[in-house]
Amino acid sequence: MNALRFLSLCVLLLLVAACSAGEAALPTTAAISEVTTSLPTHTPVSPAAPTATLPATNTPTSPTLPPTLTSTPPAPTATALPTATPSVPFTQGTLYFIWQPDPKPAPEDMGLDEAPAKNLYAAIPSQVPDEWKITPVLTNIRCFCQPKLSPGNSQLAFIQTEDSNQDGYFYTSEDRQTLYTYNLLENQLTRLDHFDFSEQYSWLSDNETLLYRYRYNANWGLTKTDGFPSVPLVNNLQGMPETPLNIRHLDNSPNGQLQAITIWTNSSRIQLALFDITQETITPILDANGSDILISWSPDNQRLAATLIAGTQELYVIDTETLSAAQIVTTENLEKRIYPPAWSPQGEWLAFVENKTTLWSWHRPTATVAQLASKNFVGSPVWSPHKDMVAVSFTTDEAGGILLANPAEKSLAELTLDSTPIGSPIWTPDGQWLLFPAKQNETTGYYLIHHQGGDVYPVFDTTGLYEPSDFFWLSN
Repeated sequence: MNALRFLSLCVLLLLVAACSAGEAALPTTAAISEVTTSLPTHTPVSPAAPTATLPATNTPTSPTLPPTLTSTPPAPTATALPTATPSVPFTQGTLYFIWQPDPKPAPEDMGLDEAPAKNLYAAIPSQVPDEWKITPVLTNIRCFCQPKLSPGNSQLAFIQTEDSNQDGYFYTSEDRQTLYTYNLLENQLTRLDHFDFSEQYSWLSDNETLLYRYRYNANWGLTKTDGFPSVPLVNNLQGMPETPLNIRHLDNSPNGQLQAITIWTNSSRIQLALFDITQETITPILDANGSDILISWSPDNQRLAATLIAGTQELYVIDTETLSAAQIVTTENLEKRIYPPAWSPQGEWLAFVENKTTLWSWHRPTATVAQLASKNFVGSPVWSPHKDMVAVSFTTDEAGGILLANPAEKSLAELTLDSTPIGSPIWTPDGQWLLFPAKQNETTGYYLIHHQGGDVYPVFDTTGLYEPSDFFWLSN
């Protein structure tokens, strides 16, 4: 029986992965290259929950990966493209994600502890798509998560909720939220114990320092990941609102040199500012009527894509050196929402979705906007890490699948599945494969497919379970 349970655990964790100009009409698009692919008919095995616990302050965890389990890949149900056969090795890197692989109770059965303890998993692919080595590296994490990755891709920061009154429940008014960091290279967890910590925090360029907002005033502090006490940065910065709740978002540039701060100045106005920590200055760059501004940094740290949420929604691209803002597109009303955009690897293209139905692109050198595709539903855009190809999940009345668009070549391809995608795909670091969540009848799970089509490989089953989140697929 123990051997059977161990085998089930290994098979589960096959995973994984789960898992901030003017409008122009699209010229005639190139012919669509369509590939129809079916999900395998068998159900992937769900893993048993790990038994390790969250380590104490500064306690390193160095887990041993379980032996690789080789499973038989499903028989293909569609003809693969001639070039779809993957080369060996399959892919490289490590996939990190947050998940609690336990059955999800019905809403009426949830108590005060409605958000269960979660685990951070590391999944390492082997030579072929159906061989993985997966292990929990942190367990019993009580958090809403959305961890932030350091500029050097070596550390995660997240907020852990602690049972301060020892009543066995979490997320009550007496429970405390504390900032933690986890070093992915050294497998070391550090608790940053600060009574005045708020939920606004961000990484700096040295990969070891976090900027955070004080809980009870408008001041800022710096803290190191070595766990030493924090130090005040500056008090009452000029132009900074006094009310700490006015800070909506704090997002560091990819290199950590600048911080983009979204400030809600009153009930009707929202402001976007740049914080230069070396100069201790805050420079407003956008001020408008609205309730929020969602931003996305370009990979070269030179530009911000800013989505203004107001009576209409507007998308701007802001040059962080000249502070000039170019309006890319605006919507007529809130029925046509613009969802946060994504930059291509070289920063020349911006992809965004309007009203969850239409995929658009903006070309920085020519400042032109073009429609790439329109479906019943289009998910969030995700760029290949090595070329100007963007992937989105889609559904129509007849089918669902993954769209692959190359705006430079004006090409569009569809990987049509016999299932319904239920989330955005994730690219492997080499840009060859896509991991995606899908639902078929009553079964949900994560699957893997080559970007040129071919076999679909089951990774792990999430039927009736909590959904994994916060995926980071990092190259070696």
